[in-house]
Amino acid sequence: MTAQERIQTLWQAHRDLPWNGQSLPRHVPLLEEGISLADSIGDLRHGFRFRIQLAGVLGNLHLVERALVPLSWCLATFDSRGSELPAFYGGRLLEIAISILQKMPHLPEISRIDIDRLLDDLTQRHRRAGYPPRGMLERGQYVLMCVGDLDRAADMFAAWRSLPRDKEVMNSNRSCLYDCDTCEAAGVMEWLLAIGHDEEALAAAQPVLDDTAPSFDGSCDGMREWILAHALAPLLRQGRAEEAGVQHRRGLRLVTGDPSALDELAPHLTFLAATGQAVQALPLLEQHLALAGARTDHLRYELDTAVWLVVEALAGQGTATITLRLPEWHHAHEPSGRYEAVALAERLAVPLRTLAARYDTRNGNTFVSAQLERRRALLDLDRA
Repeated sequence: MTAQERIQTLWQAHRDLPWNGQSLPRHVPLLEEGISLADSIGDLRHGFRFRIQLAGVLGNLHLVERALVPLSWCLATFDSRGSELPAFYGGRLLEIAISILQKMPHLPEISRIDIDRLLDDLTQRHRRAGYPPRGMLERGQYVLMCVGDLDRAADMFAAWRSLPRDKEVMNSNRSCLYDCDTCEAAGVMEWLLAIGHDEEALAAAQPVLDDTAPSFDGSCDGMREWILAHALAPLLRQGRAEEAGVQHRRGLRLVTGDPSALDELAPHLTFLAATGQAVQALPLLEQHLALAGARTDHLRYELDTAVWLVVEALAGQGTATITLRLPEWHHAHEPSGRYEAVALAERLAVPLRTLAARYDTRNGNTFVSAQLERRRALLDLDRA
């Protein structure tokens, strides 16, 4: 088999594999071999195709630092030799690059300088490509919000929301950054929650809460689960506990047992902790920690926060000891499964506050730690 024949075989094998969590790791060796072969025979087009796909796969696996290597090569190569590549490669490159950019703030190892540099670069590329600016403004606002740069994020939010949604242009594939109604509501809601505007955030979410918002397509269904989960805290803070209970029951059944929805499960555990139902949260906690073993600390941050709050709530209610099956990989695991509630709560809080402090040090502000303590304050609502 010639190198070109092997390249075609590898590409087809990559195309034939499912694009889901279980199959994504199987793409990596196919793409890496394809890159090596393409480079060995000077095949620029396939070298680019394999690399941009590899960047996308690694990004979806949350291996962001590894994804930046093929992504950087593709960005530099498109700048220097883009005329030798099909024009549509530029759109695919932007789509994957922006997806990776949105994950960068969640890795404290990635510097703020690198995040800002890539954000500025992609904003300029998006503009030069002639795409409508609205989608890039929304993604940029999200990145700046995540790193706690709220002043710049507010400017981008205002610019994003000032522009009309042009569905005809978006649907013509002239932009890779289309948002359906539900995604749009989630983006608005997340920003308003970040700046403490609970009432406005719930207003933005209302079409989802009352089940009148259409989805653009089936790929956006996960946004409904996100909104249902993240409506719980502001509903509680607004004194709308009964409505929060309705949305909790509605949303919990959609995410229970789903390894890809652990972040959406976490607010439901926190809701139970904040409403005197922490005991009922324990079986859910055990079930879903068992699904989280492959996640790194930063990918478990939402779930770990909810676990801490459940135990903190039990300790606050005067529970002396807890029987809990923590996985063996968990830093607080005890073979006996018996824990002193106060001591366990303190032990669970330390790595969370340490990670939040690492984010804050990188970001140059206290946004992440403040958000963590705001979640902790939910427990005091039940005691008031």
